[in-house]
Amino acid sequence: MTQKLQAPIEVDLKISITDGQGKIGTVTIGMGHGAYPTEQELRDRVAKFASEEMPDGFRLMTKREWFNNLFGQCRDQDDDGEVTYMDWAMPGGDDWAENEQPQAESPATSEEGGQSVQEKAEMLVGISARLGIPLGNDGGPELQAAIEAAQGKGSTPV
Repeated sequence: MTQKLQAPIEVDLKISITDGQGKIGTVTIGMGHGAYPTEQELRDRVAKFASEEMPDGFRLMTKREWFNNLFGQCRDQDDDGEVTYMDWAMPGGDDWAENEQPQAESPATSEEGGQSVQEKAEMLVGISARLGIPLGNDGGPELQAAIEAAQGKGSTPV
């Protein structure tokens, strides 16, 4: 190890994979001892695993697959007692790369179904409150400002 020791730690990556047909798995990859890996080192290691070491027939999970696997699908029941399962509402699409460079959104409407940023923020705050799951910083600045406004923490976005 050429890097100076930084802490009494061992860092492992746990990467979620699927065959897309119902088989899922978690691959654990060690990132070394005694040092904090950088974000770029983590990204590079995931990319190397995906391109060179992935088991045959498997791929990295999409955001939606990973989120549904982590928390289970949302369950809804209608007045007749019929149960349906739904995917979680998430900012952005299913691809992880969409988090790399946030898409600019108009304060009036987003690109997804003409829903306003304020409506999207209110929906996310409501879901977060009902499920007790904190909201992360996974949207553009307009969405973050609208979320803060909906939570009563900020002013109304322009």
